[in-house]
Parts: sequence; structure tokens; C-alpha cells
Amino acid sequence: MYFPLQPSRVGARSRRLAAVSVAAAALLTGSLGAALPATTSTQSPITDRLAAPVLLARPTGAKVEFGRNMSWGTGEAVESPACHLTRPLCVHWTDSGDHAVPDADSDSDGIPDQVEQTLSAVSTSWATIVGKLGFRTPLPDGRSPANGGDNRFDVYLADTGSAGLAGYTSSDDPHLAKGSRYAYRDMSSFIVLDNDFRAGQFPAATPGDHLKVSAAHELFHAVQFAYDYREDTWMSEGTAAWVEDEVFTAVNLNRSYLQHSALSAPATPLDFGRQGHQYGSWLFFRYLSERFGKDFVATIWRLADDSPKQISRNDDDTYSMRAIRRAIARQGADFSKVFADFVTVNLKPSKGYREGAAYPVPYSPRLALGASSDDTGWLGTPIDHLAAAYVTYVPADSAPPGRRLQIRIDGPPRGFAPSAHVVVRFDSGRSKAVNVKLSKQGNGQVRVAFGRGKVTTVDVALINTSTRYDGCMKRSTSFACRGVPQDDDRLFKVRASVL
Repeated sequence: MYFPLQPSRVGARSRRLAAVSVAAAALLTGSLGAALPATTSTQSPITDRLAAPVLLARPTGAKVEFGRNMSWGTGEAVESPACHLTRPLCVHWTDSGDHAVPDADSDSDGIPDQVEQTLSAVSTSWATIVGKLGFRTPLPDGRSPANGGDNRFDVYLADTGSAGLAGYTSSDDPHLAKGSRYAYRDMSSFIVLDNDFRAGQFPAATPGDHLKVSAAHELFHAVQFAYDYREDTWMSEGTAAWVEDEVFTAVNLNRSYLQHSALSAPATPLDFGRQGHQYGSWLFFRYLSERFGKDFVATIWRLADDSPKQISRNDDDTYSMRAIRRAIARQGADFSKVFADFVTVNLKPSKGYREGAAYPVPYSPRLALGASSDDTGWLGTPIDHLAAAYVTYVPADSAPPGRRLQIRIDGPPRGFAPSAHVVVRFDSGRSKAVNVKLSKQGNGQVRVAFGRGKVTTVDVALINTSTRYDGCMKRSTSFACRGVPQDDDRLFKVRASVL
């Protein structure tokens, strides 16, 4: 018998269909764009990015070496750019044509309100991301032929909403040129944000809120380019969605991505970098930052660095999951145990996260057991790497008080990194988590309280914590290191008996 799994599970056949070419995913022909929330977009973020190479260059209309322009079609405004007094960043805009910013200028200083609001949002994001969280500043773009006039970081305003995007991040760094022998992956960059965030294109929140989170999201992509512009999509987008909440905690638009997260789709691998799951992975970085501190994500990026500043210059094959494992090890913790705890915490997000009361609750089939000797028999399901399945046992009305529940696990052998946790929830509101110790063969059992009037539910989490990949940096999948996961579709079985 199999548990009813969610349709979002990425099985072996789906994974083959999900493979994308490295060339298509690279910045040379794509951009790391902040997608509209799912409620306002008719296309997936990946489809938008890969199908729209016109969105890859500065929108000024100047001749560029890479990609094509999303051209303003008109000249830059006379007053453009508007630059920050102390931070090296400038906002560029046009005042005519389809990409013009609104005319409103409440202080009559010649700088439209939209430009000033954008400069403020990007500056606030800079102060938090670079100043408080300790990330690198975006690299200066003085080497680029079209560099906005100087080394300062450039933000452009254009009607990106007409293409289904709140903004995008890209680069015209000469190190990307064909024939370049540059050995690293750190690149200068620029960002393009929507010119007005009008409600017709962005109905999910106010224009100001959309501007704020888009500025934080895209600026963080620019920061990422100072480490590795080709880092795995799931971590690049997941940490960019995570930082939205760090900079503008009251906005919470990133909660819309939770419909593609480990909460709503626990059977989908955490590192699946398509179909919106790359954005929903921000939940994992929320968990890590609440457990290990807000600077922990910066540690991950330092360990994933592929620039001349990398910790080990001989370690050019760093990637998301390897960096995360190393960062966790530096905390004296084990990745498999940390990931299993993440999955278990997700069973009741209201207790596991500071803002968890607003998060969705994972699906878990509920089975009622009553009298002594009630037995479910063996129930099984295949589970992919970095994914999980849940089942919940509930004392039936016929269950007498004082009973216990025996839970047996039959998972894959230890080499495939299985894990199983049990959480007993009591009528008093208290809960108790139990790790099921699995043998070398993947077997284990526990006995827990199950009396009616004392226990409300017993949750079981079956977890595949594997991070083994084949062909890292040589394949073209949508998972970590663009490799092929080695431990997918591993069968987990569970059996519960009332004693």
C-alpha cells in the first residue's frame, strides 16, 4: 500500500523532463529575475527567463555585446541618473515612451517620486544586506562598455511588468566575452526594476510593497554575482526570497512562494530548481537563520564562493549543497540531522518559526487506531533525495486510555541516508519529538504514548536526507551542482500497532 503523495512530487520520469541545458540557464542567455507572485503571473519564472533573452541587457538602447536590449526606445531623462549621496548606486530612467516613469514629483526637485522611492528601497536593501548581514557589495562595472557612466552600481527602470517580471539581474562584464580566459565566476552586474508597479500588473500588494521586495531580491542577486553568478538556481532564488523578509519584514510577499515549498510539497526535493520550487526553498534558509543566526546565510555564500577571494583557491567545484553541509559542520552539527529536524519542524510551522502561524501546514494522511491489537500493516512510499512523507495516527473514540503505539520503520540501508522522526502531541498542548534510531539495514522501532484523553496525534516523518550526486558540474539537471541525484525513489515503509 502507498501513501497518497502530492502531485508535485518529482519522480524519475519528471526529472528527465525537467532537465535544462547549462547554456540556457547561464547568465549569458538568461537572468536571475524576481518573478511576480504566483497569483499574478501567468508563466513560470523559468519560462519567463529562458524564453525572453530580450530582457538580458541594460534598457538604454546602447549597443551591447551580450544578448539583446529591452530598449527604452527613447533617450535617458535629462536629470538621470539619480545617485545616492553616500552609497555607490545610481538609478537611471527615461521620461518618455512605454518605459517612462510616472511624472509625479511631489517635492519639485526634478527627480520623479518613483525614482526617489526606488533609490530609497535599494539603499535600504544595501544597508541591510551589506551593512547588517555582512554580504559583499556588488562588483564595480567600470570594465563594461556601457557602465552607466562610472563604477557605481546601476539600477534601471523599465516596464518589466509587461513581460511578467518585477525585475531582473544581469551582467555585461567583459569576463563573460567569448574567448575570455577568466577562471572565476564573480561578475559585475546591474538590475532592472519595473517603472511603476501599477496595480494592473501587480495586484497582489501595493506598488510600494512590490517595489521594496523586488529591490531587495534583485540587489541580492547582484551581491550573489560577486561570489558566483552561476550558483545553483534553487539556492540563488531561495536566498534572494529569504532576504526579502530580512530587509522588509512587514511586507511578506515571499509567503506566496510557500505553495512550492517543503510545507506544501514535501515530496519534492528541496534543491529542485524549477516550477517555482526554487523560490519556495527560502523556507529552508529561514529555518537555518533562525537556528544558527542571520549571518549563517552569508557563511554559506562565502563557502560557495567561486571568486579570487574564495577560501580555498583550489576548490573551484563548490556548489550550494556542499557549502551548506560545510557551514552546518562548522556549527558542530550534522547535515542529515539538521535536515531531518527541518522536516519535523515543518509538521507544525506555527511552533517552529517566528512567523509560522501564517504558513501552510503540510499534508499528512490521518489513520485512526482504536482497540488493542489494531495494526495498520506495512505502508510504503518511495521518497526522493531531500524530500519527505508524513503520516499521522489518531486515537479513535474506541481507543482506551493508557495504550501505547508501536511504530516500526523499514527504510533503505544507512548508506542511502534515511531518517525517521516521530512527534507525539498531547492534549495539554505539549509535544515530544523522538528520533527513530535506524539500523545499518534501515530498520528501527519506537513505542510512544497513545491513550485517548491524553494524546491527540502521533506524527511520523519519513525523510530521505541524501545529498549524493553524479556528474556534478558536468550534467545539466535542475538539481544541486547540476548533477544527477543518486538516491531517489528509495522505498520507506512504516507500520503502527496499538499495544
